[in-house]
Amino acid sequence: MTVKSVLKLDKFDVFCLLLLIPIVIFALTPSSYGAALSLFGFDGEGLLAGTPRPIRTDEWTVWTPYIQMAVLNGFERFNEFSTYHHDLRGFNAVPLADWGLIFKPLMWPFWLLEPARAFALHHGLIIVSFLLGWKCLFKRLISDLNVDKAHVSWYAAAVSVLLFFTGFSQFWWTTLGPVLAISPWLLLLILRWQHHALHYVLLFYVACVWLLSHTYPPIIISIAYFGVMLLFVHQWRWWRVPKLQLVLTAVVCLAGVGVTLWYFQDVISVMINTVYPGQRVSPGGQTSGLLWLSSLLPFIAHSRYSDLLGLNICEVATAGSLLPIIVASLVKPNPSAVGRRAIMGATVLATFCTLWMLTPVPAVIAKLLLLDKVPSNRLVFLLGLTLNYLALVVLVEGQVMITRTRLVVLATLVAVSMFLSSALGLVDWFDKNTPELALVIVAGVGFCLYRCSSQLGKYKKGLVVAMALMPNIYAYGGFNPIQSAFPIFDLHTRDVVNQLEEGANQTPPHWVVSDRYRGAILSGLGLNSFTTVLVQPQLDFFRKMYPDMEASTLNFIFNRYAHIYVSDKIQTPETPFPDQIHVPIWDVKPKSNDEHYQTLNRLTDDYKAESTFGVVDAVDIGDEFIQIKGWAQSNRRSILGNIDLSNLIYSERIRRPDVANALDQPDMMYSGFKLVFKKTDAIKKVLKEQGTCLVSTSKNDDLTLLMTAHLEEKLTCKY
Repeated sequence: MTVKSVLKLDKFDVFCLLLLIPIVIFALTPSSYGAALSLFGFDGEGLLAGTPRPIRTDEWTVWTPYIQMAVLNGFERFNEFSTYHHDLRGFNAVPLADWGLIFKPLMWPFWLLEPARAFALHHGLIIVSFLLGWKCLFKRLISDLNVDKAHVSWYAAAVSVLLFFTGFSQFWWTTLGPVLAISPWLLLLILRWQHHALHYVLLFYVACVWLLSHTYPPIIISIAYFGVMLLFVHQWRWWRVPKLQLVLTAVVCLAGVGVTLWYFQDVISVMINTVYPGQRVSPGGQTSGLLWLSSLLPFIAHSRYSDLLGLNICEVATAGSLLPIIVASLVKPNPSAVGRRAIMGATVLATFCTLWMLTPVPAVIAKLLLLDKVPSNRLVFLLGLTLNYLALVVLVEGQVMITRTRLVVLATLVAVSMFLSSALGLVDWFDKNTPELALVIVAGVGFCLYRCSSQLGKYKKGLVVAMALMPNIYAYGGFNPIQSAFPIFDLHTRDVVNQLEEGANQTPPHWVVSDRYRGAILSGLGLNSFTTVLVQPQLDFFRKMYPDMEASTLNFIFNRYAHIYVSDKIQTPETPFPDQIHVPIWDVKPKSNDEHYQTLNRLTDDYKAESTFGVVDAVDIGDEFIQIKGWAQSNRRSILGNIDLSNLIYSERIRRPDVANALDQPDMMYSGFKLVFKKTDAIKKVLKEQGTCLVSTSKNDDLTLLMTAHLEEKLTCKY
């Protein structure tokens, strides 16, 4: 297959390329950053379809904010807006003006268009590269089989779309999309197996692009194994070529690895010594049997984007479809020599995946095979890809046999897929979403058309592919939203962000401190936010912050990739999850004074309690602290309370758009408050005898008691 034949466009190719026009014009993306916009009060802005997915935090709280940082810093490597000076060169590619840019074509739009449209084109190029790349690869693979050449492009395009609409692709798309999109182009070059200068140059360049697109070992290693299997099937005499070709191919591939290691040398030297993920070793046998089975029955582990295995929706995603069970039920195999090698190779690779996923593998073997870098659950991508490839090979060379017995077998397997989760008690009967019904509908329509015209019998293989494709589109096509990028890249100019900057600490390093915004959202808006995501640890910074902390403790807590949180429920830093560090909020925000709160001199029965003047929403009594939240309509800066000021350790004004909207008073936007007190015997006595009594000042200077009637009786104010 020549480069000219690969690049020859058909209708599918033209359609994919035309998608880029509306994507760029309207700045359309699959980003879930709408979840971040909602935190600032811009719920639904720029959202054209679908729903932002909070579970996709690695995109909307990490990767997209890091791109925002790169844009605001003029594509320089370090974030000059933050005391952390984030190193933006990480394993998630961002647009940086360094020598690696030549190997990041998906980032070139940022030098051609305004940021919003560049971000959209970046995503558009990933989508188009995926669809066209896998179509070209499957076209190359199918061409080796005993198949009518007129149907090769159709088969290839259909399976490319099928792979795009698998759960793994869609649920992980906004982070793993780049490496998934470049993978088929690399495999295509390897399968060409040529021996001339241009081939080696292209192989080297695409290998570098692939490795730098998203340097994620589980996918890189999975694709490598899939490529080895394809090489033995479709270039089965590859080892018989001149030794010089073998040596040059190996050298070129290793050179791509070398460029990647050189580019990330500073990052690797830091990350390899981290507690997480540097010291993470993945054991085998950690995958549940149901998750393994979902590579064949892809809808059994989730329903309506909620997982049924106690993980999360992304963790139960596979690259599976119903194509293998449909083909196994309705197709009589008739493999050619290449087909037999494909069946054998795919069976071996699927068995290999199964052993790693379900059984304990000795650590020495796992390390030799690089499997210790691949969590067993992540191998669902390779297993699903292999099974779909196997089903495709059997389908294109086999004969579709629609008999009563075969239909009963298929109906039984579909019923198992639909009801197995309920039978195991994972979801109530008939409460589970059943994408399998789309298969039944397609099959029914196809059967009716076939009965009307026997001429349609030649499209039976097309019907089989459609029966597998439609359930996947129905199940996964609506996961990612269609979000305009314009609000993503102008959010940093809005008043609400300016107000956060104005509220920064008055003392150096002038942190913006808030527990309302997750991940690197505030850093992505150009704020010097303490809460952020540190891809590389900042041990020196935290050592200065906690000079008395034991070295081993400091290393364990802070030497990791982590989301930095502030908390008003802890007294010392902790790491409750491998990728999280929680720091007491009062370690980074000045101790409270009487700005928000003053001690009430005395309580009387004369105070009015009216809900239009303020409410105590909640009183949370913890082991060490007592936290009071609510809102107050006050023309002073403070509210007054029956708890002594000396016990107050933290206070904060909170944005309350719900109050401002309900009262139609824009000046009430920051009427909310949060007060944190040390839990002492004196406070417990006050709460027991008097309840929670807070007073605000009305517009007429009247002291008004905040409503507490909805609280537990022991916490309501007794006056």
